[in-house]
Amino acid sequence: MSLERKFFKIANVFMMIVASLALLSAIGGAIYGLMLQSSHVNSTITQPTANYSALKADKTNQKARKQARAEAATAAPGKPATPEFGAKAEEEEAIPPDAREVLNRIESSIDKFALKTGQPRVQDKLRSNIYHAAKEFERFVPISKTLAALETEAKALETDADSIAQLQKTDEEYIEWPEFLSFFFNAYKKNINSQLQAIEQAKAEAEIRKAKSVVVFMWAGGSFGSFIFTTIILLLFSIDKNIYTIRLDTCKNSHAEGAEA
Repeated sequence: MSLERKFFKIANVFMMIVASLALLSAIGGAIYGLMLQSSHVNSTITQPTANYSALKADKTNQKARKQARAEAATAAPGKPATPEFGAKAEEEEAIPPDAREVLNRIESSIDKFALKTGQPRVQDKLRSNIYHAAKEFERFVPISKTLAALETEAKALETDADSIAQLQKTDEEYIEWPEFLSFFFNAYKKNINSQLQAIEQAKAEAEIRKAKSVVVFMWAGGSFGSFIFTTIILLLFSIDKNIYTIRLDTCKNSHAEGAEA
């Protein structure tokens, strides 16, 4: 075999390898680009959790509150603190009957807790205030689910009334019912804000992946172009090989005919 034919054979094998790699790269790039382009972000807000047990744990770790309460008691001895939650009366609004039933049960649990612990009893506007507070999260969580979760925690608060009643009001583990309500809705707010931040971050990452998919598609297109180019070269090599074979056979036939003559 001549040196020229050896070169064409090596070049043919090399081009076949290049064509195979280019095709695999194009297919892989196209699949990866589609995966990046179809990045989906779950923007659903799950119902937040606000457990009464978390409030108790938080109270245990807040020793500074004990000193603050002691100073407040010294400044105004014998004067009970005005509850923060429910102190501002909201305007009356028509509350659905199903929500009113749950609100009545929540109010009953809180009132029993206040009675057992010697705290100020619930005010007339408490149900309206709780409903308005739950309505602030209606965009993310149905009011019925928020009230159902609050009812469960209010029952836990009521169950713990006897143990709370044995504590001093200056004790860091002492819990007032307005504080319980504020903790519940603040925990809701923090949890929802945390989920919203996570969703926004996920959307930003999805946009980055989509932008990256454009580069990947360009790479896949270049790889496919390389595959087409190498395939054309292989086709030319194949044509050259066929021509060479035909010429070789023609020469052999000519020599054979000359020998016979």
